[in-house]
Amino acid sequence: MSTTITAARAAVTASRVVLGLNGAKPDANQRAQLEAFPGWGPAAGLFDAQPAGTWAKLADELDELTTPGQFSTAARIVDTSFFTPASLIGHIYEVLRAAGFTGGTVLDLGCGSGRFLRHAPADMAIAYTGVEVDPISVQIASALHPEASIIVGELQSVSLPHRRFDAVVGNVPFSSSNVHDGAIGFYGPLHEYFLRRAVAAVRPGGYVVVVTSRHTLDAKHGLSGALRDAADLVAAVRLPSGYFGADGTDVVADVVVLRVPEHDGDRHGWSPHRSATVELSDVVNGRHCRGWVSAFWQAYPQCVAGTLRLTGFDRAAVAVDAADHAQAVADAFAAVKPLLIGYPKAPALTVEFADVALTDAAGRKEGSLHVVDDQVVRVVDAALQPVARPSAELLALIQLRDSALDLLAAEADWDLSDHVLEPLRTHCREALTRAMSGVSGRSIVVS
Repeated sequence: MSTTITAARAAVTASRVVLGLNGAKPDANQRAQLEAFPGWGPAAGLFDAQPAGTWAKLADELDELTTPGQFSTAARIVDTSFFTPASLIGHIYEVLRAAGFTGGTVLDLGCGSGRFLRHAPADMAIAYTGVEVDPISVQIASALHPEASIIVGELQSVSLPHRRFDAVVGNVPFSSSNVHDGAIGFYGPLHEYFLRRAVAAVRPGGYVVVVTSRHTLDAKHGLSGALRDAADLVAAVRLPSGYFGADGTDVVADVVVLRVPEHDGDRHGWSPHRSATVELSDVVNGRHCRGWVSAFWQAYPQCVAGTLRLTGFDRAAVAVDAADHAQAVADAFAAVKPLLIGYPKAPALTVEFADVALTDAAGRKEGSLHVVDDQVVRVVDAALQPVARPSAELLALIQLRDSALDLLAAEADWDLSDHVLEPLRTHCREALTRAMSGVSGRSIVVS
């Protein structure tokens, strides 16, 4: 990963512009400055513990511009905040076009500043929904694309309609960290979680075409069992080493093309006959090296945008060499098109899609219970429905959950003092006492 002063200046400038707009429409110059926002990854030096020189000056400027929450969120996602080249976005939309997509509802998980909408083909009528955790990126995306629906929040807190979008595009976060989502019973790698949520949001016959880590396919068992059950791996493209160099990272990445079956018997695409991976071996700098990659690349070598080789390094074991990146990537995507299955006719919706509430500021999920204006309600079809005759125990448990979540969020903010935290701790203890008293039928003391 390379970071540059130029990228940092562009990030700080875009932040200053969008925060200064305060919701107003940007003029042409402001728009250009917002479009130049590179993401936080290429500007990672802004968040060093002890920046020096120009880095320190820019870091101070960003700190003064932003709230503590905005700054800490940007710092937290710096390892995954890299954007997608416009040329690759064009290839991804052309995959959808080749499958018969001419326009419709498109979801982008981890949308950043909205590049996948900015570079969408002009002849595709797209109703775009983006989800992004970084509030600065969300404000930039909203300023550039006021017609789009941009949701701010971690994906785990966002409710999405089931099987409603025509397609999912994007660049899912590359990270070795794991994520938990109790609502779908998931605990695992961040990139797999994004893929699981993407597949669940796409209508039968629809596609998920996203950039992801090479480890999605090169894992020992390939795609996870849950992903294989929910979608078919129709195709993939392995991109050249250094393809994202201009955007601040040099990882080897793939574009995966997943299709959601229309019914149980509608299964297509590639699946491993025996092992999901194949072994590569070579002598590199006089040392015998071994590595494993997905068996897909052995079955479809034309989908590798260059020559696949071992590097001799453990951390970045695989490289893809290509003298002309643009031509190699174009050739690999051309090899994808014969593998595609055509889009089915879109079903008629009984509700206008724009009227469907995906989530709200509280991150309320389908089926969850809440207290609104002293009334217990449940989220049903993305709307709040009163619960008939809720018990006092249920009310106390909901209040305990909300108090605990508020306290956890506050405790995670190192900028908050004990003076601020203590009332939340007291409120949570009192909520626990009420809940346990109601459940057990007797009073308890919480120390």
